[in-house]
Amino acid sequence: TLRDDAREARRFAYGDVLQAFRAYRVRYGQDRPFIVVGVEQGGSLAARLLREEIAAKPELKSRLVAAYLIETPVPADEYAPGAPLPACERKAEAGCVAAWISAPEGDFQRVQELIGRSLVWDSGDQLVNLEGRLPLCFNPLLGGTSLARAPARLNLGAANATGLDWGARPPFLQRQVAAHCENGVLRTSRPKSNALRDSGSWADRRKVDAFNLFYADLESDALERSRTVTGQPAASSASNPP
Repeated sequence: TLRDDAREARRFAYGDVLQAFRAYRVRYGQDRPFIVVGVEQGGSLAARLLREEIAAKPELKSRLVAAYLIETPVPADEYAPGAPLPACERKAEAGCVAAWISAPEGDFQRVQELIGRSLVWDSGDQLVNLEGRLPLCFNPLLGGTSLARAPARLNLGAANATGLDWGARPPFLQRQVAAHCENGVLRTSRPKSNALRDSGSWADRRKVDAFNLFYADLESDALERSRTVTGQPAASSASNPP
C-alpha cells in the first residue's frame, strides 16, 4: 500500500537487500561481471542499491553488465545520458539501466493507476510519489529507449510459468506482442496466445501475472551486454527472427 507503515517496511527490507549484495560480492562476486534484476517492489529496492552501492563505487560500476528493473517505475531524468548509471539506449551497451512499467494498449485506467501509485526514492531515502515526473521506459523488443513501435515479429519469446517445476526452463511463445513507449509507459498489444492473457475475476486480474511477455528477449539482451563486458564475440544474427 501507500501507507507510512508500508513505506517503512520497504526501507527496512532494503537493509536485507544491501547485506545480501555485499555477501555475494565477498563470497562469489570477486572480480566477475554481474547483473542486477528486480521486479516491482524488488525493482524499487534494486534501484536504491544501484544508486547508493554501485554507482558511487568505480570498481563495482565497471563490472555492472546491466540492471533490469522489471515493472518498476523510476524517474527517467535520473538516468539521462551522463548520469552515473544511464538508461540503456541501445543493444549491447553495458553499465546501464533498463526499467519499465507496462500496460495494455488502450487501457488508460491502468496507466493512471500505475502512475498514481508509483513510489520512488528521493535524495533523503524516503519513498515519494512520482508527482508528474516521467518514468523511464525501456522497450525489451528494441533493446533501448526508442519511442518506435516494435512489431510482434521481433518478440523472441514470451513464457507462462504456471505449474512449472522449480528451475525448469519454460517453453517460449514467439511473436506474441508488439510494444512501444508512450509517455513513460510500455504499451503492449494483446498477446496472441490465451495462455498469456489475464483471466478470472477482477481481483485475479489485478494480481501479478504468472507470465513474462519478454522472457527470451531479456535473456538475449543480457547475453549481448555480457559479451560487451567480457569481450566475447557477438552471437550470430541468424538466431534472430526475420
